[in-house]
Amino acid sequence: MDDFISREALLKKLLMPEEGTMKFSADVLDAIMKAPAVDARPVRRGNWRWCSENRRNDTYQCSECGRMNMDDSNYCPNCGANMKPEVQDG
Repeated sequence: MDDFISREALLKKLLMPEEGTMKFSADVLDAIMKAPAVDARPVRRGNWRWCSENRRNDTYQCSECGRMNMDDSNYCPNCGANMKPEVQDG
């Protein structure tokens, strides 16, 4: 899986304006500037809150947007929040 980084933060760290020196070659700077940008959004994580039993169906509410749903699926159909437990690395 790709890691998404901030180009601006990387350049600030590498340019070190307080020291007035660059810690890399012009080729590295060119590669950083030409690297493709991605359209990434933070993952919204939530959970289904059981609300009530409605005749034969349970009713759940999204913890992120408040939408009611009859199904405790892996994603909220309204806001897209991921309802699966977060997996810890390592």
